[in-house]
Formats: sequence, C-alpha cells, structure tokens
Amino acid sequence: MPRCDGCGQSGFRLVIWRCLVCSKSGCHSCGNNWKFLYEDHRLDAAVCSQPCFMHWFWKVFPDYRAQVWAEFSWARGLDPGTINMLDMYLARTLEQEGNYGKAIAIYERYFLEQEVQRLRSYITQERDKLFERFRKENRWVNMDCPKCGALNKVGPETRMDVMASCYACGKMFDDFGLVGMIQRALGLVQSPTQTGAPASPDPGGAGQ
Repeated sequence: MPRCDGCGQSGFRLVIWRCLVCSKSGCHSCGNNWKFLYEDHRLDAAVCSQPCFMHWFWKVFPDYRAQVWAEFSWARGLDPGTINMLDMYLARTLEQEGNYGKAIAIYERYFLEQEVQRLRSYITQERDKLFERFRKENRWVNMDCPKCGALNKVGPETRMDVMASCYACGKMFDDFGLVGMIQRALGLVQSPTQTGAPASPDPGGAGQ
C-alpha cells in the first residue's frame, strides 16, 4: 500500500511523487509547495523545495544553454515558468559575455521591449566610447572572428567600416557583435569560461 513519508497518509489510491533531487516523497495532502518541472506533472520530475529546485536548475543550465539554439528533446514539455527562468538567466549570462545580439533575441521573444531598448542604447554608447578610446590610446588588440576564427588586429588607425568586417572571410559584424568582440579582446567582459553562476536567479514561483 502506498504511504507518504511526508505526512504519513496511506491508501491504495494515494498518488506519491518523489523529489528529483533529494528523493523526499510527497502527496496531494502535503505537497502543495512542490514544483513540477514539466507541464504534464510527471511524478518522476518534481522538486520539494526551492533549494532542490535551484540545485536542479544549475545542473541543467549548461545543457540548456548549449542546445537552446538548436533542436533538442530533453527540455520539451518543461513548465513554462521554468523555461522562462532558464531563458532569462541565459540572456543575462550572454550579456556578461558580450553576446548582445543573442541576449536581445531572447528579450524580443518575450516582448521585453524595455530590455531590448536598454541594450540597444547601451550598445550605441559603448560603440562610440570604444572607438574614442582607440583614437586616444595607442593600443592594438586582436579580435577573433566568430565565423572563421581569424585574428583581426585593430587599433587607433583602424576605420570603423574596416573594423566591422573580418579581413579573412568577409563576415560583417553588426554593432552588437562588434562591441562584444572588442570588449572581449580588451578583457572588459567575461568570456564563457569565466562566467560563473550567481547566488541564484529569481525562482519565479519555485516551491509554490
């Protein structure tokens, strides 16, 4: 006979689920604060508390980040609130790395016009600041082309139109890509290997 370890209730018709992280059990009587990770409330994919949710979140985030731009199956059917959290943290992480175009693509997907305008305004200001910096400082840096990997050497004598394309493959960089590349070359933003997880994102209802 099924028995819930949380409240002690038992019965042949009792539905019990177990926390995906700590294996604690729960039922409809004591599991009001649990969070189901998938829309279909599958019993093998629930977490019993916010700490367990955050543990799961940080574990799956690298895979989610790696596959979100391509076809993948493991995240299909995830609870919309959980996908929202993954996407918002991904957007913030991309900002930290200088991948502004991809960050804006996520904000546009959620119709977050204020975030889009914030980033666009920032990019315009940062582009002008970087070019002014090159004019004032006798400093040259190597920007790596994201398409072919070639190193593009830029400095105080480089025109904006020349800097905005790869000399090797001819790829044109928009302001988002260009600013991010220059910032990474100067060490002004974190690279993907430097970016770490912050204390925790807003759980957005985790444990509710």
